[in-house]
Amino acid sequence: MTRAALGNLSAGVGAVVALLITIGCAFDIDETANVLPEASAPDVAAVDAAPDLGDGVDMGDLGPPSPACDDCVQPGDWFRFSRLAVTKLAGSTTGIVNVLNPLWAGDISRYDLNVLIEVVRVEGRQLELRVVNAARTDTCGGQGICVLPETEVTMLMDRAHADRCRITTAEASSINVYAGNETNPKNCAPALDIPHTIPVRRVQISARMSEDCSRIGDGMVIEAAIPFDELGRICTCSNPSCAEDCGPPDDAFVGASCDGCNANFRNLRDLMNIFAGGALSADCPLDDGSPGVCLDAVFDADRLPGPPPTCD
Repeated sequence: MTRAALGNLSAGVGAVVALLITIGCAFDIDETANVLPEASAPDVAAVDAAPDLGDGVDMGDLGPPSPACDDCVQPGDWFRFSRLAVTKLAGSTTGIVNVLNPLWAGDISRYDLNVLIEVVRVEGRQLELRVVNAARTDTCGGQGICVLPETEVTMLMDRAHADRCRITTAEASSINVYAGNETNPKNCAPALDIPHTIPVRRVQISARMSEDCSRIGDGMVIEAAIPFDELGRICTCSNPSCAEDCGPPDDAFVGASCDGCNANFRNLRDLMNIFAGGALSADCPLDDGSPGVCLDAVFDADRLPGPPPTCD
């Protein structure tokens, strides 16, 4: 799909939730047909919640600096998320979390969900990262991707003094989660500023690079929020197969609170309410005071051999 067509436009996680969130392909309007079985992906079952780091004590700043990671991370390095799993969403560790994580794991393995990190600048103890999503360009099962520059954000990271491999956000940032190939997004949101994405705001993360800088591990989304109002303007297709089965957005389609999408999509906020067993809690206010749905997650990322191309 062309970038111009993208304006008409998951991995999203529309699909956050992310994230990047993908839920509900070929749903019947009958609610009984819309309940997805709860499942757990093998590598998600052992996910741990973010640890308590103490009263603001930066354990990585104790002791003399280590030379590890000082020289191996370089501008132009690219990483791709190999794991992204929610540990808590809207205050719950079950329900939607158990449905979402296996879907995300499948989308990552099929290259329908591609959260990328580019190292832009390395200066002392600070890294400047570009976080951007990519669309799959190959047929189902292929690994070809292209970068969607409309999704990019800048993230500033601080390296600990003693453990230069450990990085944390210097200030809150954001992520825009896209899932699918160039033509078939798994999340449909034509009315959003960045169409067909799930916006995640107030993102605070922590992670540790391997000593050869080939991998980012132990990644934690310590704090983040999905705008509650925008969830109501996102529709999602949770087909556990490739994005082609979701179909492209249809400007003429009207219905199911998914105008401009197609019959395979369901409103994301409605689905999240179902899995939450009632009204979805929105306890993480955004910077403008509007309500946000709290999100905690874990992630890992592997270095790519080189920069992927930009989508046409």
